[in-house]
Amino acid sequence: MRTLLALMLALLVISQGACAQADESVYPQVRCSWEGGGLMAAKDSGGALTFLRSPVVYDDLSVLAAMQQYGPLPGQYGDALLRGVDQGTVNSYHGPGFVLWYFHSDVGLPKELPWTDSKARCRARTPVVKSEDYPGWVYAKVPHWARLNVPTHLLVKQSVCLRVKGLPQPLHLPALTQGSFAGRKDTVCGLPGRIQQIVNQGTNGVLFFLVVPKEGGSS
Repeated sequence: MRTLLALMLALLVISQGACAQADESVYPQVRCSWEGGGLMAAKDSGGALTFLRSPVVYDDLSVLAAMQQYGPLPGQYGDALLRGVDQGTVNSYHGPGFVLWYFHSDVGLPKELPWTDSKARCRARTPVVKSEDYPGWVYAKVPHWARLNVPTHLLVKQSVCLRVKGLPQPLHLPALTQGSFAGRKDTVCGLPGRIQQIVNQGTNGVLFFLVVPKEGGSS
């Protein structure tokens, strides 16, 4: 059960309208369709696409208050922090860094996946790359603030994992205890059954919440 909880950390239903990050403007507008045309952003796809998003906030008293009120797991307090971001009471991380979204290689993803900003404006497409470090997995690399659009029927087939790249070491994330990413403290995973549950609720996306130390130190 403990392992199962670790795998399900930070997997939440995402709400619309979160604030855009300041560095989004450096990316040009491009089409969000697949190689042969077709679907655009998740919100326009009629459920065919689901986006993955990884909000990042600084650790401070507002985070501690949310954890004390809702519980110690991101799956419990993340929704409260997201509301705090929208209301300006929780400080978002605006620094550099990327995230790597990992999928099982047998899922059958397209060669490229499109990603958008918080307003569903297309920014670019990123290649799906075979992982050399973790056999049996592929990944897509995007800025930490981006929303990666994935065909819904493929997203729910297997577990999905998120690793940070160039970000401060996340806080409050226990190391996974088994599987390909065992021992890593910068990785969170979501089970396919949980993702399917979120999709069934009619949301456009799935959220993996990250908390990082404040600039100049940690809590």
